[in-house]
Amino acid sequence: MRYAQWGFSLIELMSVVAIIGILAPIALPAYQDYSVHARVSEGISLGAAAKANVQDVLSSGIVSSTGFGMGYVSPSATANIDSIAIAAD
Repeated sequence: MRYAQWGFSLIELMSVVAIIGILAPIALPAYQDYSVHARVSEGISLGAAAKANVQDVLSSGIVSSTGFGMGYVSPSATANIDSIAIAAD
């Protein structure tokens, strides 16, 4: 009577470890680039609201003494962005 094979042989396990060892140095820099891209995208998306507010103020033609940021409420701080402010410079 023949028994069914259960589990992995040592050769199969070592092959998987070698493949992971080859792929890891390729995947880690790609992941780091992705995380940097995500942080930058967060700043750009939060800045889009400020840009839209300035465009609304300019299109209305009414600029108050507070400048172009009239009515703009800065979003709360996140892990990557402290604050977004509109300067009249």
